[in-house]
Amino acid sequence: MAFTDLECTTYHEAAHAVVYLHHGIEIEDLTVMQSGGWCFPSEDTPYDYPYLLAALAGMESDRHLLADQPDDLKGRESGWKDDLEQVDKAIAALGGDVSMDEAAAESRRLVLENWHRIQFLAQLLVRGLTANLKDGDDRYMMLGHEVQARLSTMA
Repeated sequence: MAFTDLECTTYHEAAHAVVYLHHGIEIEDLTVMQSGGWCFPSEDTPYDYPYLLAALAGMESDRHLLADQPDDLKGRESGWKDDLEQVDKAIAALGGDVSMDEAAAESRRLVLENWHRIQFLAQLLVRGLTANLKDGDDRYMMLGHEVQARLSTMA
């Protein structure tokens, strides 16, 4: 199945959000636009191992979503720059004493275990941005408490 850039972005950002929340890390906001997106944790979030897993989650989501579309996945890699900077900050804060392979595997496991939540949130983001675009607004933002409230409605 082919995914649009917008859909890929919503899954990517939703994965960050779900893994942050899985570890009890508060989210300031989750924003998507046609040209990209971001998911910011609260300002006082330490660069610790859970932060590292959340920083990796967007890339792991891309890998899962586009597993059978290597050309599309390759195209997504250029958007990983900011995530990789956050990964580097977390590794430095952890004293460099962390296995990237193990962290990526753990992040991948969390993404797969929570895929239904990531899908749910991504679909909400696509609908919200699509509605806003019709009204002339090129972005859709959810505050952290809105993300938590929406995810808590899932059965």
